[in-house]
Amino acid sequence: MNNYQRCNQSSDDAQGDVSFGHGSCFHEQSPPPPTYSSLNTSEDSWLLEISSLLCSIVSFAGLLGLLIRFNDKPLSEWKVSGISINTPIAVFASISRASLALAVSACIAQFKWNWFSKYEEPLIDFDRLDAASRGPWGSVRLMRTMVRRPHWITLGALTTIILIGFEPLVQALIRFEDDATVSEDATIGRCSYLDAGSYVESSTKNAATNIRYTGKNGENMTFPQYNFDLRVDFGMTAAIWNGLSDLVRAPNLSPSFLCTSGNCTWDEFTSLAVCSKCANITHHLVKKTGSTMAEGSGTDSGWSADAKMPEVSNQGVWANLGFLEQKHNFTKYTIPQSGLNLSNYDGVAHCSSSNDNCPDTYMSAKVISNPGLTISFRNLHTMILAMQVIQPSNSWQKNETVWEDTVVEAQECSLSFCVNAYQSKVEQGTLQEKVVSSWTSRPPNCYESQRIFNDTEFTEYKNYTLNNLNVPRTDLQIHIPQKNSSKFAGRKYNITESVIAGMLDVFSQGFDNVTMETDDSAYEDIPVLIYPSNGWNDPSRFMLGIGNAHDIIGTFDNLASSLSKWMRDRQLDDTPIKGHILQTMVVMRVNWAYLTLPVFALVTGVAFVILSIWETKRLKLPAWKTDALVPLVHGSDRELSEKLEAAAEENRLHDVATKVRVSMQDVDGLKRLGTSNGVDA
Repeated sequence: MNNYQRCNQSSDDAQGDVSFGHGSCFHEQSPPPPTYSSLNTSEDSWLLEISSLLCSIVSFAGLLGLLIRFNDKPLSEWKVSGISINTPIAVFASISRASLALAVSACIAQFKWNWFSKYEEPLIDFDRLDAASRGPWGSVRLMRTMVRRPHWITLGALTTIILIGFEPLVQALIRFEDDATVSEDATIGRCSYLDAGSYVESSTKNAATNIRYTGKNGENMTFPQYNFDLRVDFGMTAAIWNGLSDLVRAPNLSPSFLCTSGNCTWDEFTSLAVCSKCANITHHLVKKTGSTMAEGSGTDSGWSADAKMPEVSNQGVWANLGFLEQKHNFTKYTIPQSGLNLSNYDGVAHCSSSNDNCPDTYMSAKVISNPGLTISFRNLHTMILAMQVIQPSNSWQKNETVWEDTVVEAQECSLSFCVNAYQSKVEQGTLQEKVVSSWTSRPPNCYESQRIFNDTEFTEYKNYTLNNLNVPRTDLQIHIPQKNSSKFAGRKYNITESVIAGMLDVFSQGFDNVTMETDDSAYEDIPVLIYPSNGWNDPSRFMLGIGNAHDIIGTFDNLASSLSKWMRDRQLDDTPIKGHILQTMVVMRVNWAYLTLPVFALVTGVAFVILSIWETKRLKLPAWKTDALVPLVHGSDRELSEKLEAAAEENRLHDVATKVRVSMQDVDGLKRLGTSNGVDA
C-alpha cells in the first residue's frame, strides 16, 4: 500500500483533507508516473465494439433476408400466428441500430484522444467530440467543427444523425396491397363439333316421293326424297323455348363457366354459335287505303262458301261480327317481294285487352328457311331461318293514334350457324363476353349427298337452304378463310345433319307446322302469321312469344344467345377452354427506397468503426473510449488548468476554449492536454 503524507494545511483546513491535485504537498513515497498500461481497464480491447458491429451487421442481414423472402408474397405465407411480420422486422432493426450506435459512440469518444494526438486544435473540439459521442445534437455541433478541418470523423457524426430515422424508415418498409394472382383453373365452354339428336334413314329405305324442279338448261329434273326417323335433342328444344320467353334476361343466357374467385379471364378463343342479324326493310313497304265490307255468314268452322271476307289481316268470323254488312275504311301495308302484309280497320284500336275477340292485328310475319326468298340474307348460306315482320308502334295499341296515322315498320331477322371469336372475362361473378370476329363461310362440297348425282345442282336451285333434308348428308362446315388475318385462319367447324333437322323441326312445330320451304321456291305457299289472333284460331305458340316480347330484334338476339349457350355448355366437360383465375389477396411489398438511409448508416458506421480502431492502433493509443476516469488522469496540464480556472472565474470558459489550441503533451511520463505555445485569452 502506497504511503503518503498529508499536505501542509492552513487553519481553514481543519478537516485535514488529503489533496491529489497539483497543490503544494509532498509524498513520503511517490509512486512512479503511470504509463498507458498502468490504467489496465481493458484499454486495448475493442471486443465490445467489434461484437456490437458484428451484431448490427448480422441483425441487418436477418432483416434483409426477411424482406427478400416475403417481398411480393401473399400475407398468407406468413405462418406465425399471433405475430405480425412487422414484429421481427422491428426487432432486427432495433438490435442493428442499438448495436451500431454503441460502436459508433465509443469510437467518437475515442476520437477525443486520437484527434489531439495528431493535431493541435482548439480545446473546444474536446467538448464537441465528447458531446458527439453522446447523441445526434452533439454530432451536429461536431459537423460544424469539421468544416474547419475536414476529416473522416464526419462519418461517425453523420451515422449518429441518420440513426434517428433508422427505425421509422424500417417500420415503413412493408406495405400491404390488394393484388391479383393468376392460376389456370378457370374453364368456359366452347364448341367446335356439334352433334345432337339423331336423323337416320327410315327402315323402309324407299324413296317416298320425287321432287320436281327445273334444271340449269330448262329441262325437267327430279330429286328423290327419302323417309327419315328424327329424334330431337331435348336440350336444343329447351334452348329455343327459353330464348322465346319474354321473361328471359341476358344474364340467364350466358354460357356456363367455372371461376372460383369470381374474377377470371380467358385468352381469345373461337366457338360454334348461332348468330342473329336484323335489317330494317321499312322502305319496301307499300301503303294501300280503301274500304271493305264483310258479307255472308259464318259458322264455328269459318265463313260460308259464298261469304266475302274483309280485307284486313284478321279475317276470323267472330272477330268481325261487329263489322258485317257495312263498309269500313282500312289501311294496308305490303311487302311486294314476299307478299307479307298487315291491314287493320281505320280508327282507334278495338281491343281493350288480350281477351277480346276483335280484328286488331299488332304483328304479321312470314317464316322463311330459304335464303333466296329473303330480302337481306340471300347469300347467307348457313341460315337456319329468317322472319319478316310488319309491326306498328305501340301508340295505336295504347289509343294514342288512329290506325291510318300510326307509324308502321318492317324488319327482317335471321338466325344462322356461325363461328364467333370471343373475348371473355368474369368480374365479380358476372360473365362479360365480347364477340370480336364472326364467320359464316360455308366451303364447297359440304352438307352434300354422296348418293345422288345431281345434288350439287339441286342445292344451288334451293339457294343453299339447310332445309334440304331429303337425303343423308355430310356435315355442314363453317371455315375461317386462310386469307383472314386472324390467328384462327384455316380452322373448320362441323355441324351434323341431325342437329339441323332437329332445330328446323322444333321451329316448324312451334309455328304450328307452318311451311317454311317450298318445292318451287315460291313465296305464295308460305303463309302469313298474325298476332294476337290467327283468324278464328289462336296464334301459334312461337308467335305468342314473339308478340308478347314487343321487340323482334331483342327476341332474335335472345334466341341466338340461348342456342349458343346450349351448344357451348354441351362441350364444357369435354373440350373446355382453360382460363386464368384472378384471385385478389393481400400481398406484402417492400419499399426498397426506404432502406437507402439505413443501409447508408450501416455502411458509414462500419467504415467509421474500422477506421477508428485502425487509427487508434496506428497511434499506439489505449482504447480509452468513453471511460470517465481517463480525463481525471490525462486531462489538462498545470498551465492549461490555471488558464481555464481563471477563465471560469471570469465566466469566459467557452470563449477561452475556442481560442486555446492544445494537443497531447508528454508531461512527467503522462500524456496530457496542453499548449505548445501559451495563448493569452
